[in-house]
Amino acid sequence: MKSNIFNRIVLLLLVLVPFLLQAQDQRLVKTKVADILALLPAEDNQQASRLYKELLTLGDDGLMLVTEGVQPNGKAEGVASRYAVSLLTHYATTKEEKARIEKVYLTALRKANDTEVKAYFISNLKLIGSNESVSTLAAYLADKDLFDPAGSALVTIGTPDARQSLLDALASQPEPTQVKLIKALGRFKYQPALESITRFATGDNAVLRKQALWALA
Repeated sequence: MKSNIFNRIVLLLLVLVPFLLQAQDQRLVKTKVADILALLPAEDNQQASRLYKELLTLGDDGLMLVTEGVQPNGKAEGVASRYAVSLLTHYATTKEEKARIEKVYLTALRKANDTEVKAYFISNLKLIGSNESVSTLAAYLADKDLFDPAGSALVTIGTPDARQSLLDALASQPEPTQVKLIKALGRFKYQPALESITRFATGDNAVLRKQALWALA
């Protein structure tokens, strides 16, 4: 009987201990995040570099806590988190660091509900994003409020997939957006877009025709 009770206690501990340790780790990460945010904005480049390195030690869960603190522009409680995101964006140097931060930003972008916050993360992906961001950014080309930042980010990323996403959006967009897409594709001299742009160059719409002729020049 005592043996059965002991075995049950051991089994219960085996189940509970990992959860207790995880909860403790989460509290520790939250404390570390709060400590870093309390020091922002940094006083100088040396402190900024040190805080950036501390941010990277937080792990992906810690970085997600930082991004979750970003609030719509103008809300004081989100300012420190924006400073932290700025550090992550501008102090990342290696391919590995940028890829890790990009992944966190993409998750934050998908989770964000506010348009300005989404635009904020897109603007940071413009600086740090790679081809991994293209499919997510391309989805925002159909959003009138986020087309400009998403299109600008895709132009900056500039991979073949990014260029193709701009071309794919061309047929379904209203005139003002088509003008911007034609301009972007013209800057790239993107050959797969030649046929589509040529149709605009011979069409009835004077605004689109003018932009298309410029792109083909």
